[in-house]
Amino acid sequence: MNQQSKLISWLSSRTGLIIIASLSIVGFFLFTEHRAHVLGALPYILLVLFLALYLFIHCKHGDQGSRDTENETDSDSSSGDKT
Repeated sequence: MNQQSKLISWLSSRTGLIIIASLSIVGFFLFTEHRAHVLGALPYILLVLFLALYLFIHCKHGDQGSRDTENETDSDSSSGDKT
């Protein structure tokens, strides 16, 4: 509790209020100035993320499926030769 009261008293001091106000102003201008750049690149970022997700999910699944298919064709041809 003692540390919390020190923090509250520091934030309510003149220095704390100046720092809070400065950070708020800087944050506001950073958000407003860079919003257009971030939103403009958003479709491309989403496209790259979707393609990466597709590759990570389906490439491993496709490899396992092709191995199973090869094993089935090998076992079918070998069982046909033995009979």
